[in-house]
Amino acid sequence: MIKIAVVDDEQTVIEEIKKLIERFLSSHSLDFKLYTFNDGKDLLLNKESYDIIFLDIEMKSLDGIDTAIQIRNYDMNVPIVYITSFSKYWRSAYQVHAFGFIEKPVYYDKFEKILNDFLQMRSEKVGKSINLRTEEGTIIQSTNEIYYFLIDKNKVCTAYTFKKNYIVKENLNAIYKKLDKVQFYSPHRCCIINLKYVDYISDFDIIMKNGEFIPMAQKRKKEFFEALHHYLHD
Repeated sequence: MIKIAVVDDEQTVIEEIKKLIERFLSSHSLDFKLYTFNDGKDLLLNKESYDIIFLDIEMKSLDGIDTAIQIRNYDMNVPIVYITSFSKYWRSAYQVHAFGFIEKPVYYDKFEKILNDFLQMRSEKVGKSINLRTEEGTIIQSTNEIYYFLIDKNKVCTAYTFKKNYIVKENLNAIYKKLDKVQFYSPHRCCIINLKYVDYISDFDIIMKNGEFIPMAQKRKKEFFEALHHYLHD
């Protein structure tokens, strides 16, 4: 499921954009959900995570540049595509790492190129995926977007991912069997970590790139360093 947000203070423009997106994604037989907003504030208040955002720059309440700056405070990775009639804003837009620009009036060929680029980027980013049984149902999760799995003191297993955390209805052994043993390692019986996101190591903990401390069993310390070395030089 691809989740797409469209933000523009002109409802007629939103309807045009919706038709173009639906035309493209339907032709590729892709499941998607569209969220539309007439104001940047409404997008920010919605607290949903999106796979791509189409954002008008010139809006009355909160403009697209300021909206994007706030988005980047909690999501550095979501592709933002600006839709604008004003090329003077393009330099400002690059400050928030815009994925692309579409000039008004909007036409299908412009959307086709942007969306093809997005799908290419998405396929490269997603890489391998696994099925996980969660409280929300079975999900398909990119392994490249998993930080770690952790069992808490109540024996609840949680998958910590880029976009959100999931309560997983499987034990660690079952999960570990699905994962690439080069990329993932279990430094303690309560967790599995993605070696890609190890930041640094202390005497008793592994600090991940999201800032979390993961326990390391001393008897697994040597094996952990071997696994990390193998991953980094594979």
